[in-house]
Amino acid sequence: MAKQAWEAEWMAFQQDMDALRAASEMSERVEIARQVARQIRDGDTVFINGSLLALDVLSYIPPNVHTRVVTNNGTIMTLPTYAHRTVLVTGGELVNHVLAGEDAAASVRRQTADLAVLGCDAFDERFVYWSAREASVNEAMVENAKKTIVVAERQKRGQPRYNRKWSRFARAGRSMEIWTGENENEAR
Repeated sequence: MAKQAWEAEWMAFQQDMDALRAASEMSERVEIARQVARQIRDGDTVFINGSLLALDVLSYIPPNVHTRVVTNNGTIMTLPTYAHRTVLVTGGELVNHVLAGEDAAASVRRQTADLAVLGCDAFDERFVYWSAREASVNEAMVENAKKTIVVAERQKRGQPRYNRKWSRFARAGRSMEIWTGENENEAR
């Protein structure tokens, strides 16, 4: 009987810790999105990749800041439309909520942007890691933007932890910053 009570207490503790962790991660995401939104100026064109965190940035752009958004993130079609925001969705193969492949990359290559806001699967001192499926689109965004901000939660620091195909993108020589919830934006 004592073992069952202990197990129930342990399960309750684990659930409480999971809830605290989720709340902490959510506040980190909100802080990152708010910080990046402050970088967007009236009249800017902004690339947003398939990252939900990158898409969250749009929620914090004030209505008096008119923007043009170019994205391969299909989730944007579920968001409210605003008079101060023009949205261009790339073509491409729909995989989960992301438009990927050469058609999406070609659509991005025909555009230029003041800022690219890109999520990633992992990052370290030398590379940003993306899913191989979305890599060509992300790379086109970096190449065609004046400035790139990669948004990532702290736990994404280091090598990718999942067993799937990755694309490494070298950060050296590019105007690329990594923004995390640690306020340690790493310009490279």
